[in-house]
Amino acid sequence: MAQARELGKEAATGKPITVRMGRFGPFVQIGTKDDEEKPRFAGLRPGQKMDAITLADAMELFKLPAHARCHGRGRADRRQRRALRPLREVRRQVRLLKEDDPYEVTLERAREVIRLKQEADANRIIQDFPAEGIQVLNGRYGPYITDRK
Repeated sequence: MAQARELGKEAATGKPITVRMGRFGPFVQIGTKDDEEKPRFAGLRPGQKMDAITLADAMELFKLPAHARCHGRGRADRRQRRALRPLREVRRQVRLLKEDDPYEVTLERAREVIRLKQEADANRIIQDFPAEGIQVLNGRYGPYITDRK
């Protein structure tokens, strides 16, 4: 890649940290393609510029995925940023965070997003005809009829 700027070295491993322009926009990379381990990548946040990002700002980008707390049976709350979409996972329920920043979202807000989605799913059935196997559902684009197939 032609557009790259070295920011410094990672303290733990000594690998170079660079900011680069990629196919999907600017990103920060730890390591090189020649290393034994695969390099780690993190996309820049909205408003961050390649020429203004510092080493400290770049290291903040690698804080995700972050585990907020553990529940019983090995389940954990996790927030991450994947393919430009901030996500929040609580007890294996993944929800898109549309207006929340994944770096600053609280556990309470994440639970509220999941509760709202569960309420919307519960209010989805308008009419059920179990004998005929037909349902009238409220969908993304309005009501529709399904035979559950």
